[in-house]
Amino acid sequence: MEEWVVKNILIKARKSLEKLSESIGLFKEFLNRGDIQDLSKYYLARNYLREGQKFREETLVDAKKFLGPQPVYTPMDVAAARMRLLQAAKIVAMSPNYDGLAVELLEDEFLKSFMSSEEVKGYLLRNKKSQQSGKRKLPNIKIRIVIDKLKKIELEASVWQKKAAEKVQKKV
Repeated sequence: MEEWVVKNILIKARKSLEKLSESIGLFKEFLNRGDIQDLSKYYLARNYLREGQKFREETLVDAKKFLGPQPVYTPMDVAAARMRLLQAAKIVAMSPNYDGLAVELLEDEFLKSFMSSEEVKGYLLRNKKSQQSGKRKLPNIKIRIVIDKLKKIELEASVWQKKAAEKVQKKV
């Protein structure tokens, strides 16, 4: 497992954010001043939404593959190398407790590009209890924050897409 494969998770997450944000902007623009001649913006926004959804799904699949439970037959040295690689790529959090985790996540440049510090704090507070239940690992919370944020943006883009589709149906 090479480092570029692991970093691909962050690249796909960033591309998903870009495409979903662009689709929301285009849908809003189409709804605000769009007439029937602006249908190209609607279709472009719809394509961006699909691409953003595809990148989010790929991010989720890759995250499950690299961060998910390892088979019981995996040697300990492979598991340790995997964790070192994830830490080097800054995909997992390093802090072993919530106090240090909050500080670490608030200073993380990748998360800053996705959300505000208030959103990060709110996410940690809302999910502290669920994070402690089951077999969830604390270091994996960083990628879960990213994936949850992408899902939220995707849902917002879908709402805008439905509004734009209604407008298209009325005009056509």
